[in-house]
Amino acid sequence: MKNREWVEGRYWHVVDNIIVDAGAKPEILLWVACPIDHRGQKAEVTDIRPDPADIVVDPEDGNRI
Repeated sequence: MKNREWVEGRYWHVVDNIIVDAGAKPEILLWVACPIDHRGQKAEVTDIRPDPADIVVDPEDGNRI
């Protein structure tokens, strides 16, 4: 069996060139799939900042978005 090690990572998203109508409140909705376990990989999300408005679970395959 191979030695196991923790690899920490982050997702960074940069939103650029936003055009907002005068008087409108800017809003960005970002949908990101949470990493899932695979054969040989155990994924664990330890923190999401800022807190998501909702986490939706796909009932067909269990993906969390």
